[in-house]
Amino acid sequence: MGETKVYNKKMIAVATILTGILISSNMYKVASTMSLLTNYFAITTAQASFLMSVVNIMGVILGIPAGSLMIKSGSKRLGIYALVSSFVGSFLGAFSHTMALLLFSRFIEGFGLALIGVVGPSILAQWFNEEERGLPMAIWSCWVGLGLFTSLKLANFVTDEAVYGSWQNLWLLIGALLVAVFVLFVVFIPKQKAGAVQKNDVAEKKTSKNPLLNSAAWCLAILFMIYSFGVISISSFSTTYCQEVLNCSLIEANNYTSFLTYGMILAGIVLNHCRKHNLLLILSFLINALVFGLMFSYTTSWAIGYMIIGGCALSLTPATIFTIAPRAAFSAESMGVVMGILSTGQNLGGFGVALSGQLLEWFGFSTTAVLLGIVGLAGTLLSIFYVKYLTRRFQ
Repeated sequence: MGETKVYNKKMIAVATILTGILISSNMYKVASTMSLLTNYFAITTAQASFLMSVVNIMGVILGIPAGSLMIKSGSKRLGIYALVSSFVGSFLGAFSHTMALLLFSRFIEGFGLALIGVVGPSILAQWFNEEERGLPMAIWSCWVGLGLFTSLKLANFVTDEAVYGSWQNLWLLIGALLVAVFVLFVVFIPKQKAGAVQKNDVAEKKTSKNPLLNSAAWCLAILFMIYSFGVISISSFSTTYCQEVLNCSLIEANNYTSFLTYGMILAGIVLNHCRKHNLLLILSFLINALVFGLMFSYTTSWAIGYMIIGGCALSLTPATIFTIAPRAAFSAESMGVVMGILSTGQNLGGFGVALSGQLLEWFGFSTTAVLLGIVGLAGTLLSIFYVKYLTRRFQ
């Protein structure tokens, strides 16, 4: 009882979600200032997009090991490591005057992104049972989108197209905010053995199955990879599209893109009232395919509408995946590994930024959007396979 008085669930959720949002905004600094970076370092859009995807390399390398490490080290310690690497990388990047040093700083930041992708949902799964998890997991599922929103708004506040090198202001500001969130995380997140998850969410029977051979978890990871491929492509290049095609200024383009996150909390309302999560998974991917296919077709007159509706639709997929993922764990102890597998899929999808950047140079915005719409349809088919064949052992 004493521990729950000190560490209440509400503050655990707040500290965890804010940590995810700030680490995500740290990743999206590049998307928010891409035109400034291409001018400063004299690079192409495709080359600048590699600054986005490079952070995902650490996510792929550390995703599964991070899930296993949680059993030994606990979620709080790994969360601290995530925050430290994020603000160290941000401050180092702020003083980078070569692409090589900036790339190195992004690798360091990728370490934090890899860890928080496992730590965040694991903490929420530990402290909220499935009936309580809908809203916190829905908000958590927006950590990437809300990080984008935060980065875009901060960029408008501290950068200026007319000031050479003003992108460095954003790196310094986000680094300072990460230090502040570090204090919040240390104070409110309790020390608890990773893998400790609500017992009613996983199989009660003891099992000797290797958690790395969990077909349901890997299928969810592939779905997450497909989703991330499309969403990161939208969020990374929407600002560029608005500038190059719609002739918007950087501030106008960032404002348009930020509307993508306005409708995301809708997922929490839907998940709290809809218990048919498997059906919701299929429907969300069907909608994703439409949103992906139209991502570079809007004009200024309906850019805001597309962003708001698209943000509402795209928020459903990760919220649903994070809500149903604990059921895929073989045991409570393997929960961290399941989250690590999901994180691996999410970060693999992040490499799609480099591919999308290259596709844009080869084919232009419209054809690239159609190709990503086809990828979304593939996700719909895979979600049907997951629901029909891989959920039987949960029932």
